[in-house]
Amino acid sequence: MRELGWLPLADKYALNFKMKWVESRLSVNYDKFREGEQLVNRIPNCYMLTNKLGLLVNLNKYQIDSQARPNPECPKIKLVDFLPETYRIDDNKDRLFFVNRFKAGELWISKPIGLNQGRGIYLVRDAEMYREPFAEAERDKSGRLIQKYITNPLLIEGRKFDIRVYMLVACMKPHLVLFRKGYIRLCLNKYDEAAEDLTVHLTNQFIQRKCPFYEVCKNETIWSFDKFNDYINKTVVANKGGVEIDWVYKTLWTKMKNIALFTYLSVKEKLQAKIGYFDLYGLDFLIDNDLKVWLLEVNVNPCLATNCDYLKLIIPEIVHETISIALECFEKVRERSPLLPLMNLKSFEVLYHQPTLVFPVLFDVLSVNVGRVVLFLNS
Repeated sequence: MRELGWLPLADKYALNFKMKWVESRLSVNYDKFREGEQLVNRIPNCYMLTNKLGLLVNLNKYQIDSQARPNPECPKIKLVDFLPETYRIDDNKDRLFFVNRFKAGELWISKPIGLNQGRGIYLVRDAEMYREPFAEAERDKSGRLIQKYITNPLLIEGRKFDIRVYMLVACMKPHLVLFRKGYIRLCLNKYDEAAEDLTVHLTNQFIQRKCPFYEVCKNETIWSFDKFNDYINKTVVANKGGVEIDWVYKTLWTKMKNIALFTYLSVKEKLQAKIGYFDLYGLDFLIDNDLKVWLLEVNVNPCLATNCDYLKLIIPEIVHETISIALECFEKVRERSPLLPLMNLKSFEVLYHQPTLVFPVLFDVLSVNVGRVVLFLNS
C-alpha cells in the first residue's frame, strides 16, 4: 500500500479517509460511510456469499427462482454439478434428511458455519461420530454444516490439492465483477482416505504449518497454474482418453468461471450496494478423479500472506491490481464515464458487467453509467 502512495491511519476507527482496507467489517462505521467520497474493501453483508450457511441458502434459493424465472445471464448449470451434498445440522428438517440419507462406511465432513482456516472441522465416518456435530450444533448457536466428503480427489504426486482463485467485486454501482487465477494448494502428506490427520485432508497453510517438516518443504505446498497445467498434460491428458491438451486453461477455467458467476448472481440483488464499496474474495475449488469441479467455499478476507516463494510473486500483484481497478472504477462512476475498458486491467478478466442504472443525485451527478462487474483474477 505504501508503494501506491497510501499511508496507514493512526486510528483504525477514524472516519476521515479516502480509502480503507480492512480485515474485518467491524473496523468500518458504515453508518458514517460517505458514499461517493470514500472507498472501503468490505461489502457490509458479504456474509450472504462468504458464510457457509449464507452461501448454501442463497444458492438453493437462486436455483429454485431460476427454474421459475430463467435468467439469461446465468450459466446453464445446477447445484448438483458443483456443490457437494450438504445439510444444516442445526435445522431439524435438514438433520432428519441427513440421518435418513447417511449410510455406514460413508465419509462426511463437519464444518462450523462462521470459521475459516480449517478451525472446528472434523471428519464423520459413522453414526456415533455424527452425534457429536449434532450436540455441538446445539451448544454453538452459530450453526454447523455436514457435507459429503469427496473421497476420490484428483491427486498431484499422491497428494490432495485444491485451487484458489480470486473474484473481485470492483464496483457495486454499477456491478462489475472480475475473475483471476490464483494458485494450487497442496498437502505435504500423501492422501489416505482413512487418515484422521487433517493435514492429509485440508490444504490451507494454517493446517499445513502443523506438519513437522513444513518449513523445509513449504514451497511444495504452492504451485502456479502453469506448473499445474504442465503436470496435468503429462499425467492426466497422457493417460485419460478424451482429455484435451491444456485442459486446465481450456476447460477447467471455463467451468470455474461459470460456477463463480452462478454463485455471484445468487446474491447480487441482496448485497448492499453503494458507490465506494468493493471486495476481494478467495474461491476454493476441488477436482475429483473424474475431472468434476467442485466449489468448496467462498472466503472473505482471503489470506494474503507471502510465506512461500510463489506467493511472494503473486500476492503483491493481486493487491496492487485490486486497488488500482477499484480506484479507477470509483473515479469513473464519479465522472459518469463507462467502466469498461479498464486501463488498469492486467491479470483479471471481466466475469460480469451490469447494464446502465440511474441513481439519485450524488456529487451533482444525475445519472451514472453503472454496471456490476465481477472480475476473476488470473496469474
